[in-house]
Amino acid sequence: MFSRAVPSRADWEAEADRWLLTARKHAVSGGALICPPGPVSQSGPISDGVEGFARSFIIAGARLSGGDGDPLGHAEWYAGGLAAAMDPTSGGFWPRAVGFEDWPHAGITQPAVEAANLAFGLALCREQVWDQLPDPVRERLADWLTHHARLRVWQHNNWLLFPAVIEAFLESVGVSVEGGHGAENVERVESWYLGDGWYNDGPPAAPGRNIDHYNSWVFQPFLWQWYLLRGDAEPQWRVERFRERLSEFASSYALLFGDDGAPLQMGRSLAYRHAVLGGLWTAALAGVDPLGPGAVRGIAGRTLDYFQRLGVDGAEAPSLGWGAREFLPAVQEYSGPGSSYFAGMGFLGLAAPASHPLWSATGPAESCASSTTAATTPPTPTTPATRTTRSSRTRRAQLPVPASRGRTVRGRPAWTATRRSSTSGAGRRGAAGSWGQRRGRGTSRRGTCRGSGLRGGSSPGRGS
Repeated sequence: MFSRAVPSRADWEAEADRWLLTARKHAVSGGALICPPGPVSQSGPISDGVEGFARSFIIAGARLSGGDGDPLGHAEWYAGGLAAAMDPTSGGFWPRAVGFEDWPHAGITQPAVEAANLAFGLALCREQVWDQLPDPVRERLADWLTHHARLRVWQHNNWLLFPAVIEAFLESVGVSVEGGHGAENVERVESWYLGDGWYNDGPPAAPGRNIDHYNSWVFQPFLWQWYLLRGDAEPQWRVERFRERLSEFASSYALLFGDDGAPLQMGRSLAYRHAVLGGLWTAALAGVDPLGPGAVRGIAGRTLDYFQRLGVDGAEAPSLGWGAREFLPAVQEYSGPGSSYFAGMGFLGLAAPASHPLWSATGPAESCASSTTAATTPPTPTTPATRTTRSSRTRRAQLPVPASRGRTVRGRPAWTATRRSSTSGAGRRGAAGSWGQRRGRGTSRRGTCRGSGLRGGSSPGRGS
């Protein structure tokens, strides 16, 4: 699709539009559900359709937030889908998750994740979507989100961030959340910090450690939204501490991309593909990127190009795999046909307008190696990971597994994004030490949202 030159912002917009228009082709029930073909997850086809909607909406949220206009009507289309989703008479009426203590006998847990992905996207494009919803739709949607903001989710992994971000979004638009646990949840997650910007997905003292791409596509972006939306309600020292950690994370994480844009293959949920860019985009949006806008734009552009060369370019719905073809041996049982739309976190850079340094700064789009090697020297023992790129070069990346805590926080400038006044007009559970169940050949269930009811449940070994 692109030459080997680093893609421009216009190229990214065209790619995002292609993904979003393809998603529309798989919409049912008045747009409330997006149901591409593929194996049904354990949560059932209706939940899978909610997943396809909410995760693709992250792309729309970024596209609308930083874009100049909306020529393809993304805001109107998703607003229409939300109206259908909140209509009790609709076949696509969205279910509500149950708390982890009530699973599986009382229902499913997955809608809690998708409520957070929706809130994340709405925070990006509040004026274009949330503020434009008819009052009855907005009220029903606020009630649906509030239910999930109060929910007690799994307590030992990244799921804790999901009700927290929902709560922060609702409070930012003037909806009070009584009985929320956001601050408590975030404090628990922050206690899992390992050092150098990296978090364990669960208590570090638990047997084994979960250190993988969830740091980039859940921990950093969702913590960023929490602190950004909370504004002055959050102590400044906590904000500065997070900004320090985010900057350190971007510095080391950039080493996990080859010069050809190929990300390191490690850990769970690899079908999320482009979402690996989430942490780097987040650091740039927060104004704490240590690499420079040219370097982030270069890494992201080469990664976009890498997946295009594998046939993942938005012309078809993303499969449950790494390349264009479905590859179930590498897929966990919690994943369904809409799961791969969490790749939308990889489009987060579009939330920055064309005037932002991410897109306007001149200078070389450096390779990840040249831009980070001198700045990153893990201070503690590391775990080497090896992979071979398409150019058949083997590259060893050092994954920091530090134990440092209580570092002195250096001063940082204020947030580059402004918290909007409340009056103005994207991961699945993975228990600590568990990498999730992998789906082998011949074990998939094919299905569709059309005319199907809820069945199954969310496994306690899930990722997000």
